[in-house]
Amino acid sequence: MKQSMRIAGIVLCALAAGLTTSCNMTGSIDKAIAQLQQTTQTIAAQSDAWRAALPKLVDQLNQLEAQATADTKGVISDTTNQVQALANESITYANINAQEIIAKTGVEFRCNTDFAMSGITARLQYLIDDLKFWQTNKRHTDQKPLHGICQIINDTLPLYTTANNRLGIDSSKLVLPNIVEVFGYNFRGDALPKLQLMDSNGNRIRDVTVTPAYVTQYQLTLDFSTETFAGVTPGSRIQFLWPDKGDPNTLTLSLLNPGKLKITNAAFDPAAPIVSKDAVFLTVTILNQGDVPSGNYVVNWTPQGDRVQAVSQPALNAKQSRTMRFPNPYTYQTIGQNSNNVSLSTGDDSETYSITVVTNVASVQDYTINEPVVTKPWSPTSISVLPGDKVEIMDAGGCVNTGGSGPTTKLYVDPQNKSCSLDNNYYGTIAIPGTIEEAQKKSIREFWQADKFVKVNRASTIELGYVDDSYGDNGYWGMGDTGTCDQCKGHPNAYVKIRVTHYK
Repeated sequence: MKQSMRIAGIVLCALAAGLTTSCNMTGSIDKAIAQLQQTTQTIAAQSDAWRAALPKLVDQLNQLEAQATADTKGVISDTTNQVQALANESITYANINAQEIIAKTGVEFRCNTDFAMSGITARLQYLIDDLKFWQTNKRHTDQKPLHGICQIINDTLPLYTTANNRLGIDSSKLVLPNIVEVFGYNFRGDALPKLQLMDSNGNRIRDVTVTPAYVTQYQLTLDFSTETFAGVTPGSRIQFLWPDKGDPNTLTLSLLNPGKLKITNAAFDPAAPIVSKDAVFLTVTILNQGDVPSGNYVVNWTPQGDRVQAVSQPALNAKQSRTMRFPNPYTYQTIGQNSNNVSLSTGDDSETYSITVVTNVASVQDYTINEPVVTKPWSPTSISVLPGDKVEIMDAGGCVNTGGSGPTTKLYVDPQNKSCSLDNNYYGTIAIPGTIEEAQKKSIREFWQADKFVKVNRASTIELGYVDDSYGDNGYWGMGDTGTCDQCKGHPNAYVKIRVTHYK
């Protein structure tokens, strides 16, 4: 009985087509559909089974193609090629480094293995439907597989104002500069979306001058490097219009505040320096208040209107701050409030900071020596000085009796001879060993009226001296006469007033 039915089937096939090819044709398509369905079920049961199942399916379809009639070879070959492309592109997609995307963008990569499985099974189902359509109509279906979107990286494009006053993309959260990645499935090179710029109310502003690039059926890239973003206003977005009429997708455009630097702090070290002594260092903190990197900049410090000290600094990232110290200190020469200007080469900020400079004087001591010794060339005083001390003669005068006959009293500081001119003898002197030596015979008059003061080099005792050719009868006795040219009229006995300033 079974044998009879088999023979009858063969006869019917032959009668239907007039040839023996029709049944082979139908059987090959049915087998291809069965293999596609079996593969779909295998992948649906285990998400990563596609790695082995797709290559196996390609082998099975190749075998069917070899056995198929001329009428079915073409359609089975088309199906085999599409499965092979699906396998290759699925491997490419699976090799995408999700961790690298996360590291570069800070965004979790959501298109995981389950999503890849969905894309593969959707494509296999499309091939099944296409083969069934071919069985009936002897041609491929006009219906193309609908795309699916998994993720756009990044779906928010931060825009900043460039140096030439255009808008550019902050690419710090993109995988590649100016490149937006679109992940999904069933993408086709002949069905790429068009992009339109929309305002906040959903009204079209213009077409966007970007053509999506087909990478695989799982991935498209959008290169915005040539897009000017002209017409973008707050709330604008870019809309995808797909030829297969899928739901539109959008990119949000976020207008960033440009890099703007602010001087947030300034600190002096030491905070209360000693005038003319302490070397003061300045440390400042700069903050980028903007949403994008600042670019390189220079920090300028002008202390008390003196010369500018400039230090170059590398760019600051958005919201980043940096504390820097000027390498060269400054020593202030004025006691009290001293102003300092700190400015930025970008012009973003300029601040004035005051520092209180304190005196360097530790103590001031005044000494009066009445009737200094005039009976020998040099005599030590009771005044001790230290290195760095300032010695001044605040006042000196009076007279000395130089002995002899006639008017013998003479001025201690400016003695006059018989011609009423400055005498070359009979004058007081000062010495500070290590600073002013005795051999210099520095006159009180010269030190007081010309030198004004001296800074001490080493610890010593101030000496006062007197210049005369004979000291035996000098003194302060017999001060009744007024001296040559009445030079001592109304003058007291000789005296010297010395001030010693000790410094910190």
